[in-house]
This record gives sequence, structure tokens and C-alpha cells, in this order.
Amino acid sequence: MKFNINTVILVGGALILGGVVYGLQIKSPSESNNNGSLVKQEDRLFPFNREDITEITINKQSQTLNFVKSSGENSIWEMTQPEKIKANDASMSFLLNLFPEATKQPQIEVTEKLLSDYGLESAPSTLTVKINNGDNYEIKLGNSNFDDTKVYGLVKFPNSGEENIFLLSKSFVYAIDRDLSEWQDNQ
Repeated sequence: MKFNINTVILVGGALILGGVVYGLQIKSPSESNNNGSLVKQEDRLFPFNREDITEITINKQSQTLNFVKSSGENSIWEMTQPEKIKANDASMSFLLNLFPEATKQPQIEVTEKLLSDYGLESAPSTLTVKINNGDNYEIKLGNSNFDDTKVYGLVKFPNSGEENIFLLSKSFVYAIDRDLSEWQDNQ
């Protein structure tokens, strides 16, 4: 079977172009940083890894939940409030994995009008995260954005006391909006 030279050139060019696009679009495992996150360190909203978190407090309108990581080689998460019980590993892992993946873009300057518009004046949910160096980060979760893919979050940083509004993954809401039984390890 004989092929026209133009057909061979076009097919060859398409294969080369397809290979270049494939190579640029596929992320290799070597592109992730040392903590497994695909977010570059300078783009991360929170400058700590999940292993650095020692305590999390979740304040919702109806209840307060407090979780503390036990010290030691095989550290486990325990719920200390409203009752003392081992925390569910899956629920805790889902929440802890969100922090290294949160990005600091976009950042929105805080104004009274925006706090009201974004549901952050009297936020229904607040997370307080304590890390191993003693710093506390406070995250208030407000309303969803226009297409319901992200949630507005007011983040208070420990060293500067500065507060800024960021668009956070909607997964933060899903992670904390659980029944009490979902936080408890029933084994």
C-alpha cells in the first residue's frame, strides 16, 4: 500500500504534537513536593504540613468539637469534647489533608461589607488549628461562591494577627459538616 507524502507528514506531525501535549498535561510523581502535595510551597495558604497539627477545634452553631493528637510514635487523634473517645481516622484524614492543599489565591481584602456579603460576620463554622510550634490559625467558613464550588474563608494568621478572605475548597465544609457519630471511631 502506497501513501501520499502529505498524508505521512500530517500523521507524523499529529503524533509529535499529541506527544508534546500529553507530556505537558500529565503530572509526574516527581513534581509533587516532599509532603505529597501538588501545591508549591510558596502558593500554600497554610505554611504547615498535616503532621504538624496537634489540635483542632470545630465550633459550629450547635456544638463544639475538640480533637487532640496524642504524642508518641503511633500518634492517634482523640476527640476530647463533647466526649472523650478515639476519633475516626477517615474523618480526621479527610480534614487534615485539606490544609496542605489550600492555596492563597485569590486573596480578598477585608471590609465590613464583604464580611457581611460573604457570610463571615457571624460565620456558622469556625476552625481553630494548633500546630506543634504553638501557633494557632483561625478559619471562619462563610457562604459559597457564585457557582457553589468554593467557600469564602476568613483566615487569621498567628504571627501578624492579620485577617484575609480567601476562596477555599468546598471540601472544608464537607469535612466538618458531619454528625457526631461520624467523628467517633466505633471499633
